[in-house]
This record gives sequence, C-alpha cells and structure tokens, in this order.
Amino acid sequence: MRRPKHISFDLDGTLINSFPVMRAAWENVCQVFSLTIPFESYRLYIGVPFDVIMSKLGLTESCEDIKKIYFDYTYKNAHDIVLFNGQKELFSSLRKCGISISIITSKPRGNAEHLIAKFGIDVDILICGDDFPVGKPNPLPMMKLHQNLNIDSSETLYVGDMLSDFQFAVNSGVDFVFFSGGEYSDINELVLNPKATATNLLELVDLLHV
Repeated sequence: MRRPKHISFDLDGTLINSFPVMRAAWENVCQVFSLTIPFESYRLYIGVPFDVIMSKLGLTESCEDIKKIYFDYTYKNAHDIVLFNGQKELFSSLRKCGISISIITSKPRGNAEHLIAKFGIDVDILICGDDFPVGKPNPLPMMKLHQNLNIDSSETLYVGDMLSDFQFAVNSGVDFVFFSGGEYSDINELVLNPKATATNLLELVDLLHV
C-alpha cells in the first residue's frame, strides 16, 4: 500500500476500546426509559449519527432525551475506556514521516474532546458528529477535511472498524483500512473490501511502510 499524506481515523472501536461503556450506557438508557431494545440492536448502527440510530430503532420522538442520558453516562464513565495497544507508537511513526492525522467520529464534540484530552491523542483536526447537518457515511465531513487541509482524496486514507466506516471511505473516494482488532469490528464477509486489514494498530506501521 502506498503511503498517504493524511490518515483519518474513526474513534470508537478503532483508537479506543469504548464498547463496554457504550453497552452500559445503552442498558442505562433502557432502564431509564423502560425500553426492551437489546444492545445488539443498537450496535448494528453504531458509526452513523445518533439521531439516525434512534430513527432506525423507532425512537425519534425521544431522541434528544435519550441522547442526553446516553452521552452523559459515557462522559461520566470515561475512566472505563482504554486505548488500543499501539496508538501512541503508531501516531509517533506517522508524525516522523510527516503524515498529518485527523479523527472523524460520529461522537458529539464534547465527548470526543474529553476523550482525546484524557488520552493525549494528538491530531491536526477533530471532526465530530454534531459539526455538520449530516455525518458518516455521508462524505461531507471528509470534504470539509480536505478543504481545511488543502489535500484531495487520492492523498487520504481512512481507518475504521465498521461497515459504515467502509461506506464512508467509498463515498468519500479515499483508501480504506479495516481495523479488525475491536470487540465488535465488523464488515460483512459478503462485502468486497479490496483494501487492507489490520488486526492491531501497529500493523499499520508495516502496511504503510512508516
């Protein structure tokens, strides 16, 4: 794989192992709102904007109330979230090679900024789920990133762990690496993925020759 000028990362399930907290947050939501929707149903849509997930689950009318309860819980329990092994080493290698770095996540800005500050994750740009009217897999966040950095899609790589991340990369016209090292990393085997797979973050160092 050729070396890109810029690498953008998903956050949950790619750089941080946050799914145990997300599961607990959803179970808390179900208790508060007397819902019987299992986490597995919620998980199917992780990676797209929260209001889209609520629509898929038939919860549009309660979306804002659920959103507050859910993200308040994940914020307060960030101490149970951990970095995936190799994140520091990977980012250090990218910096030494002059490769710029961003995160494009569906997480709200307040929560995302809290986590990257907690872990000291150094990025040039952070794009969050509430920055624009639409989020992944719509290509608008990537288009805004390219405008900001004055780069184009041929110079960019996106790394993510979900089908929505792959769809986002395809819609944005950028190369993609599937991170399969998370608890719920998933791209359906019927989806033709012509790009590389990394089972851990340090494998990206070898894939990209950095």
